Amino acid sequence: MRLTLHRLAEREMNDAALFLESRASGLGARFLDAVDETFERIRETAVSNPVVADGIRRRRVEGFAYDVYYRVLTSEVRVIVIFHHSRDADYWKDRVE
Repeated sequence: MRLTLHRLAEREMNDAALFLESRASGLGARFLDAVDETFERIRETAVSNPVVADGIRRRRVEGFAYDVYYRVLTSEVRVIVIFHHSRDADYWKDRVE
C-alpha cells in the first residue's frame, strides 16, 4: 500500500531528526531509520494498530518517544503527524480533512 505524508508531518520528521542529531552524532539518522521501519510496519499491518480518533490510527516509533498518527484510505495510508510524546496530543487535529 502506498504511504504519503502530510507536508507538516514531513517537516516534523525532518525537524526531529535535526534536533536529535544536534544532541548526538548519528542519532538523527537512527531516528530516520526507525521512522522508515515504522512506515514499513504500517504498510504491512495498517488496520491492526489502535484507533485513537475518528479513524486515525497510531504506531509508536521503536526506540524513540515519537508516534506516527495516520489514516487508512482506499488507495493509500496518509501520515497525519509524527510527534514527540511530550507534545499536546491534540495539536494536529486541524490537519484532518
